[in-house]
Amino acid sequence: MSAIDLRGDTVTRPSDAMRRAMAEAPVGDDVYGEDPTVNRLQAVLAERLGKEAALFMASGTMSNQVAVKTLTQPGDEVICHRWSHVYNFEGGTAPAMSGVGFYPIEGEHGVITAEQVEVARQQVIKKRGGSPELEQVRFEPFREGKALQIMHIGAFADEPRTLAVMDAYAAEHGYTYRGKHHEIYLSDFRKTAPERLRTILRHPIED
Repeated sequence: MSAIDLRGDTVTRPSDAMRRAMAEAPVGDDVYGEDPTVNRLQAVLAERLGKEAALFMASGTMSNQVAVKTLTQPGDEVICHRWSHVYNFEGGTAPAMSGVGFYPIEGEHGVITAEQVEVARQQVIKKRGGSPELEQVRFEPFREGKALQIMHIGAFADEPRTLAVMDAYAAEHGYTYRGKHHEIYLSDFRKTAPERLRTILRHPIED
């Protein structure tokens, strides 16, 4: 089994077929809305997601920064998890471009609760005063249903061995996978040796 590293847009690598598709794709001026490939991509995604329109973003960081700029005013604070990408790995772009600060929340293994968000919201209101934007803040949990998960200790490239163990367990107990597996990173890969990285591998299953 070959591993596909989906930690971010800077570690993925296009296949030969993807490179050929990019080289041969019809192009145009995207500023004027004349790039047929980008237009088709946006139209297809808008239809699949049930949205009025879609806008191509070249990276996850760009997506985050557009969202911050769109939803905030200078002087606002962004409530987020302490290890969220927008807070740790985007080079201080949000304060520089949007004039916002951050209100980081401690959460267990990347998870924050509605109660934590409400406490943070009240603290920001107390510190800066109320605003229509703060009144619109809401907590929307993501529920993926039942899932199998397993702890992987070691390098990302060695995950297929651990996934094989989970696959065998699923087959033995009659579980059917739903969609793709995803990962929860418990270690800071900047400071942790590859053989000591701790990653939860989780795969949704049919109810």
